[in-house]
Amino acid sequence: MAEDASDVIEMLTQEHEELRAGLGAIERISGPRERKEMASALAVAIRRHLVTEELHIYPAVEKWVPGLAATLEHDRDEHELIVQMVQELEGLEADDPTFEERLDDLRDLVRHHSTSEEQHQFPQLRAHVPGEVLLELASKVGCPDPAAFRARQVPRPQDFETSPAGPSLRERTTEEILDDHLRCRIADDVEADIRRNYAADVIIFTSKGAYAGHQAVRELHEKLRAHVPSNYEIVLKLTSGPYAFIEWRAREAGRSVEDGADSFVVRNGRIVFQSIHYSVQETMPL
Repeated sequence: MAEDASDVIEMLTQEHEELRAGLGAIERISGPRERKEMASALAVAIRRHLVTEELHIYPAVEKWVPGLAATLEHDRDEHELIVQMVQELEGLEADDPTFEERLDDLRDLVRHHSTSEEQHQFPQLRAHVPGEVLLELASKVGCPDPAAFRARQVPRPQDFETSPAGPSLRERTTEEILDDHLRCRIADDVEADIRRNYAADVIIFTSKGAYAGHQAVRELHEKLRAHVPSNYEIVLKLTSGPYAFIEWRAREAGRSVEDGADSFVVRNGRIVFQSIHYSVQETMPL
């Protein structure tokens, strides 16, 4: 692994900072609908983060730092409380009088919990766990590229604000979402595409298997860049309600794709399902 690669402690500390900032930034969003959208997206990010800790960090603590067993039990109890708070917040509209109160409670608990981990668990892990194990854990989290981890889907206020030039992202039609997706891909801006157009728990089917989440979107995009000519041509585009379909081709000297076909399902302004099909053919030089 590269010398500047981040280990799992650095990665999760970065995500702690982003979650704390995200929860603190909701109050800067003006519209109640957009505030609700960001709170819902943060709920997904919080759940994902808790699962990551329980699957990878806590077992490492139990193995390498057994003296922290009591601390882990307390942290697991806090995880359950955080999940309960998230569920309660998700059941409220942003203009409900108790929304701000519940948001404050969740913000305070996440701040306390994450800070406690950084001050107590993480230093113990750093002191007792071999560095190569921490790097291995980083890859098990699902992001062997630290930059990709830092860019993953902790939402930001600007992703949910209403634009003066048009509706909020949630209010877009399926055709508008599809067109935005295609513009981002033509510009090779996968991070903008993810922020604007993909649900955090998107499911993607290909002939190689099923994938899930924003990191899968990044990885499949990189495979596409490596194997498929970059000069796309959309042959057919269809939308009906929440469903969309495109046929596409791409050609350059020595290789081409003639049978590209993607289908999409959209919900609440985001792509929640996508299927991808294409085959690369060797061709005579143009």
